[in-house]
Amino acid sequence: MPLVTELPIFLTCMAIYGFKTMRSIRAMMINPDPTLSMERLWESLALYGLIGYVFSAINHFGAKRWIKYLTYAIILVLFLVEEFLGHNFELHISPGVFMLMGETTSREASEFLVSTWLSPASVMAYAHVVILIIAILFMEHFRARFSKAIDTMWIKAPIMALTFVIICAGLWSFQLFNKKLFGCGTTDQVSRYVSGFGSFPTDPYTEIVYSLYDLHLASGEIQLALNTALKNNDSSTILPGVDSLNVVLVIGESFIKHHASLYGYELKTTPFLDRMQNDGQLYAFDNVVSPYNLTSLALRNMLFCNSLGDNESWHETLFFPMVFKRAGYNVMLWDNQLEMNKDAAFSFALNSFLYNKEICRLSYTQTNDKSFEYDAEIILDYARKTRSGNCNFIIFHLMGQHVAYEERYPHQQPFEYFTADSIRNSASYMTSEKLQCVAEYDNATRYNDYVIKLIVDRFANQNAVIVYLSDHGEEVYDFRDSCGRQHGALTKNLVRYQFEIPFMIWCSDRFRENYPELCSLIASSVHRPLMTDNLCHLLFHLAGIETQAYISSRDVISPDYKCPKRLINDKVEYDEVMRR
Repeated sequence: MPLVTELPIFLTCMAIYGFKTMRSIRAMMINPDPTLSMERLWESLALYGLIGYVFSAINHFGAKRWIKYLTYAIILVLFLVEEFLGHNFELHISPGVFMLMGETTSREASEFLVSTWLSPASVMAYAHVVILIIAILFMEHFRARFSKAIDTMWIKAPIMALTFVIICAGLWSFQLFNKKLFGCGTTDQVSRYVSGFGSFPTDPYTEIVYSLYDLHLASGEIQLALNTALKNNDSSTILPGVDSLNVVLVIGESFIKHHASLYGYELKTTPFLDRMQNDGQLYAFDNVVSPYNLTSLALRNMLFCNSLGDNESWHETLFFPMVFKRAGYNVMLWDNQLEMNKDAAFSFALNSFLYNKEICRLSYTQTNDKSFEYDAEIILDYARKTRSGNCNFIIFHLMGQHVAYEERYPHQQPFEYFTADSIRNSASYMTSEKLQCVAEYDNATRYNDYVIKLIVDRFANQNAVIVYLSDHGEEVYDFRDSCGRQHGALTKNLVRYQFEIPFMIWCSDRFRENYPELCSLIASSVHRPLMTDNLCHLLFHLAGIETQAYISSRDVISPDYKCPKRLINDKVEYDEVMRR
C-alpha cells in the first residue's frame, strides 16, 4: 500500500498544499464570494491528495533510493521557489513569472540573485525549507516502526478504503481541472476561470501547467494581433485643420457609477466633476456599460476596434493606439497598474500584450517605467518626463478605486473626508466595519475626483479634450452583503453596480472655441446607449483622424450612430437584463 509505506512523502505534499489551502480559506472568510465555495476547496484538496499519492506510489513501486531522493528534491525545490517568490515579491509561479524569466539575460539573473539571496525575506524562505527537511527526516526515521505497527487487518482495511477515496476523488478533480483549463481557448477565458468562474488549484504543479498553457495561448493571440496590424494597409491621417490637439483618455478602475454625486449619489464624492458639469465644460453620459467586470477582458475589448455585439474578437481588429501613432500623433501610455499583481492571471492577460516589445514599438511614443502608490503621483511623473508634439494622444490608466480601498488615497486631510457615520446604509447586514469600508470606498472616489482635477488642470489652457471612463464597476454592500465583484448569475442589481460605469467628456475653452459643432454633437449624445468596446470610433472622431477603422454607425456622437447589441460576459444582453 503506497499510502502507508511512503506516508512521509504523502504527508509532506499535503502539508505544503494544506498550507496554501488554509490561505484560500482565510481569503474566503475575509471576502466571501459565492464562486469561492466549499466545492472549490474540496476540488483543490482532492487534487493535492492525488499528487501526493502519485509521488508515494512511484517510490513504493520503484523501490530505489535515488527515486526517493529525486522525489524529495522536486518537492523541496518547488516549495523553495514558491516561498522565495512569495516572501520577496508576493508572487507565485505564474505565466508572468515564466515570461520574466524568458526575458531576463544571464547577467541580469546573476545580479538579481546576488542582490536577493541573503535578503531577510530569502532567509525566511530558507528557514521554512529547513523546517520541512527536519520534519521529513523525523517522519522517515519512524517510517519503518509505523508501517510495522499498523500491519494488522483492522487498521489496513480503513487505510485501503481511504486510499481508494483519495484516488477516486483525485482523479475526479484532475479531469475537472483539465476539462476547465484546456477547455479555455483564449487568455480571456483563462482569466475568467482563474479569477473565480470555477475552481482553480494553486499548488506548484498545476500552476506550472496553467502557466505554460496560458503562455502558449498568449503568444498565439499576440501573433494574431500583430499579423492583423502588419497586414493592414490603412493609411490613417490627421484631417486638415487639426492643430496642436491633445486627446486624453483616462481609464479609471472599479468606479461605481452610483457612488458618484455626478450621477445622483447622496454624498459629495465628485465635487470637481459636479462643478465642471455646472459650468458647461463636462458632459456626463448616463447610459454606458462595460462588457465585462474583469479588468483584462474589459480593457482589451476597449482598446481594440472590435464590436462584441457584431461577433468580432479583439485580436482580429486594430489596436487603436497604433492607429493614432500611424496618423501622426505622439502616443503616451502612463499606466499606474504597470506593477500591480504581476503574477495574477488578469494582469498577465493584459500586460503580455500592452507591453509586448513589438506592440510598444508600433503603438507608443513613450511609456512610464514604474507605478506609484497614489494616482496623483503618476500624473506628476507624466508632467516631468513626457515630450509633447503637435498632436498628442495620452492614455492614463489609474488605480482608481481598486481594492483595498483604504490604500487608494493618502490618509490625511482633505482626503479622509467620509467616516462610517457618513454612510446612510441601514441594511440589517451592515456593521461598523462594513460602514467604514463603504466610507473608504467613497474617500477613494473623492480622491479620484481630485486626480481628474489634476489632469484637467494640466490641459486647461491647451486645445484639449478628455474622455474619462472606468473599466467596470463594483459592489460595496449596496444591495446585499457583498463587497467586490462576484462573478455569479447576472441579476439586475448585480449588473447595475458592476457593469454600469461613469463616462464623461471634458472640453477645454480652446477646444470649444475651435470645434463648436463637435461640442454640440457631444452635448446632444449624453443619453445615448453605449458599450465601451466601441470607444475607438468616438476617439477617432474627436481626434480628427481619417481611417478605414472608423465606422460612423459605432460612433456615439455621430448622426449615423446605431448602438450594437450590448453583450455582457460574452452572451447576455444588457438591455434584456434591465427590462426584466
